[in-house]
Amino acid sequence: LLLADYRDKIVDNVVNRVLAYALGRKVDPVDWPAIEEIKRTIGEREFRMQALLEAVVLSYPFRHKETR
Repeated sequence: LLLADYRDKIVDNVVNRVLAYALGRKVDPVDWPAIEEIKRTIGEREFRMQALLEAVVLSYPFRHKETR
């Protein structure tokens, strides 16, 4: 029932949180194009967790993050 009414908000929240965790920082507006690409990718793969993790690891912000 929740997915029927709130799918977009739930997907946005999960993608933002997983990406922020992977980057070790908050998600910035510069990350929004990558977030949209991740959402498109996981939507094509039925919103599976494995698809989300793969999309995050392959995303530009993750591949080009600065390590300190």
